[in-house]
Amino acid sequence: KPTDMIAKYGLDPLRYFLLREVSFGQDGDFSQAAIARRINTDLANDLARTLAELEELLPTADAAPAMDRRMIHTLHGQAKVLVGRTVDASELADLLEAKAAAAQDPLGRAASLIIRSTMESSAGDAAQSIALAREARSLAKGSGDDFLQFTAALALGMSARMRGQPEEALASLQDALSLAEQLQEVEGDIANGVIVSQVVPMPDSYATGVLEYRAALEGLSVAPTRLHP
Repeated sequence: KPTDMIAKYGLDPLRYFLLREVSFGQDGDFSQAAIARRINTDLANDLARTLAELEELLPTADAAPAMDRRMIHTLHGQAKVLVGRTVDASELADLLEAKAAAAQDPLGRAASLIIRSTMESSAGDAAQSIALAREARSLAKGSGDDFLQFTAALALGMSARMRGQPEEALASLQDALSLAEQLQEVEGDIANGVIVSQVVPMPDSYATGVLEYRAALEGLSVAPTRLHP
């Protein structure tokens, strides 16, 4: 059963396996051995390496500019979720929230909420993930922190799509793509040395999400923003 597979391997790893192994419109080889092999080969090693690189930055994070610090901690928490260290991710979110409350820092709270949203999305609770991402997005809006706004919009868009809310998903993902353009322009000045790995379909692929995104834009007569693979 799909629910059994999600419980065993996690929702995001299962999605990745299906996108990676099964060609659009074609039959694919599905077995637990194939899933485990793909996860261990493509995800476990790469994500573990990304997590290790982020952890190397932690000693300097507290002395870094606020925007860089929030980015490092947010990515660190999300990476922990993706490698299955959800307890560690939850503890980090608790710590960030406590610091934010003490300093009356809404952006620190937004970073905590994004980590929690990632945890709920990974567990398959799209409704809770959406609620957390919405609050994070509201806190980050107009702050000047492009990374935090981008990450909140991306989390909201992906969770809304998972829950079957196409209008909110489309609007949020469009915002995320626009913010990604801004981050692309200043990437050399933000957290120099950070390597971010994310599994996404190529913009010219036949992945369902890409096809639905194009169809939605055509239906709304909106010119698509350039996608970054």
